[in-house]
Amino acid sequence: MVIERSKIDVDFENSGDEPFKDFVGILRSMQEAGLVNGVEDYLNRYAVWASRLSPDEAAHLAETKRKLRPLKEIERIHGCGAAMDLSHPFVHDLRAWGRLDETMIANATAFRDRELSSSRQALC
Repeated sequence: MVIERSKIDVDFENSGDEPFKDFVGILRSMQEAGLVNGVEDYLNRYAVWASRLSPDEAAHLAETKRKLRPLKEIERIHGCGAAMDLSHPFVHDLRAWGRLDETMIANATAFRDRELSSSRQALC
């Protein structure tokens, strides 16, 4: 009996190949959704891939990282998930699939409510 080796790259994260088509765009959308932990996890997991980007793609990824910084600060202060945009389609899908912790949703809701309250007070 001959056992064939899997044709799947078992060390995909270190292969340097693009994990998904338009992965830079996916990361940007995740950042826009406020999915801080997801973006950071992918950046760490696919560091080899990120190190091999074209200059244009690297610039887009750098912009995504720059925009992630204030979101990380929000979550440092207000708790994990606080930076999530609950109206973003990615977040909506993750909620529908049961992939978001209730604490994350509560933190996002509380932060959004605080921001709305502050905005209303500033208008008065």
